[in-house]
Amino acid sequence: PAIRPAVQGTGAHADAFRKILGAWFRNLSDTNELQQVAFLVTQMTIKEALPAMRRAVTSPGSPVYLKAQAVGAIAKLGGKEELAVLQSLLADETTIQPNRFPKMDLQLRDVALAMCVTVTGQDHKAYGYELQQPLNDQIKYQYWTFAFKSVEKRTEGFKKWDEWVKAQKKK
Repeated sequence: PAIRPAVQGTGAHADAFRKILGAWFRNLSDTNELQQVAFLVTQMTIKEALPAMRRAVTSPGSPVYLKAQAVGAIAKLGGKEELAVLQSLLADETTIQPNRFPKMDLQLRDVALAMCVTVTGQDHKAYGYELQQPLNDQIKYQYWTFAFKSVEKRTEGFKKWDEWVKAQKKK
């Protein structure tokens, strides 16, 4: 019973426990461990894992499934401050998994765009995403939640993002 409150940042030993977690996260290098951490920190909002999640998406050779999970963790843990990291993945066309829609695949750039939309408080449907289920805090940072029905929808979504970025620069 003492572990869950400590992980969530409450309880008598929360500060010490979070420092230990942070040190452990900084030393992780195994992709399977990092992927599990990416999933857990998204569920429990453990901000101490943010540097490890950044490393997971920027390290050469990181498997795409890890990058996809880490992108969601970065969005949740870092929010809009991590927009540059998320945007750095917008050109990555690596397939994560085949999609539910015919002749479409889920690409890392699709997930990165979805998280850019999330952290900037915009509407995913306006970008052409077909949401696999209603968004809630448990799934809105999971990569499998978002998809495009067609190449055209994907193209429109990325064009809309480019327009949004240009509009922000004018402000």
